[in-house]
Amino acid sequence: MSVSAVADPATGREREILTVASAHLNTMGVSVEWFSDIADTLGLTRPALYNYFADREDLQFRCYLMACDELGQRFDVAQASHEDPVDTLTGFLAINLTAAPELAVMSELAALRPEQRDAVTARQDGLVTRIAGEIRRGIDAGRIRDLDARLLARTLLGLASWPSLLSRWGSPADRTLLTRGVHSFLLRGLATRPAEAAPLPERLAPLAPVRPDLFSRADISAARRESVLIAASALFNTRGIGATRVDDVAERLGLSKRIVYHHVGQKQDLVDACVERAYRYSAALMSAAEAFEGPRIQALTTAIRDIVLANSDPAACIMVPYVGYGQVGAAEQAAVRGHVARMIGGYRTLITAGIAEGSLRPIDVEAVLLALPGLFCWSANAPDQSADDVASRAELLASIAARGILA
Repeated sequence: MSVSAVADPATGREREILTVASAHLNTMGVSVEWFSDIADTLGLTRPALYNYFADREDLQFRCYLMACDELGQRFDVAQASHEDPVDTLTGFLAINLTAAPELAVMSELAALRPEQRDAVTARQDGLVTRIAGEIRRGIDAGRIRDLDARLLARTLLGLASWPSLLSRWGSPADRTLLTRGVHSFLLRGLATRPAEAAPLPERLAPLAPVRPDLFSRADISAARRESVLIAASALFNTRGIGATRVDDVAERLGLSKRIVYHHVGQKQDLVDACVERAYRYSAALMSAAEAFEGPRIQALTTAIRDIVLANSDPAACIMVPYVGYGQVGAAEQAAVRGHVARMIGGYRTLITAGIAEGSLRPIDVEAVLLALPGLFCWSANAPDQSADDVASRAELLASIAARGILA
């Protein structure tokens, strides 16, 4: 089936299948069991799905196209409802933060065939261009700070996807609280005095490469395992869990698949180990933020900057909890819930202390805790991953957290 043959919006039964498939996709990512799971949910036989979709890639492709089209329609509604560009942007976000059913989070483009990937990318870029145009209108009118309009547009799309991820990696999202949290930092920022909110020049919790004792077999094995986890994390972030094979990790390192198995295990072990490593880093970063002796707002913005850098650092990449929660093992899912609770508790303490000292504005702490990760969760899967692009993105996101987007 050609790309052009599936350009029309889905309706009826086909749209119902795409809606169910999108929710499964956000849970499992692309997986061998995907067709069977969707068929079971809909009460269909697996062969019946082939009456609507040619194969797994075709179904994923159509889910992504539907997401692009629906997002475009939601932006149309926001533009038609508001004259002020800031109101248009916040209206668009409000629609997405409260809308149902959920749309596919487009994080596994690498699993598509090249012509499908190009078609989805073109539609994404078209939507980014439209949102960026509204942002530039706000900048020209003096309503929005002079920010990179395309980066801010992608940030808004990332925030729009956050509820689907939060409900899997965190807890079922209270949409009203989530919307309030986004507005808490997006418009005015969290800082009482933005001048003291600039991130530190150095990282709070540096990611130092493992340097083994060449005479220690255990050290060498640990370093090799770490290199496997770094490579896998980078691939999971940019391609998705489902679209990444153990062979891909081995190829990235120039190793045999057997060596990956030896140091980490099967793909399930690899996913679980990368998730565990990500939360260990998050805990270390949170501890460093708590121990920092300066203003709490500066600790918070530096932590945001550092997370963005760590998620795209080719030398020590940390995995982002993104699409694919269902591919994490049962024991690790239980561990994730504990990790998330500790992260929320730590940042609750940090933000509360910042309000008490006066470096953070009085805000709804619980709302911000829900919403703030949505500001940067999309970054590791962004199309631009050069060192300069990542650095610019990290500074922009930290700046939004501190100062918001209003002029």
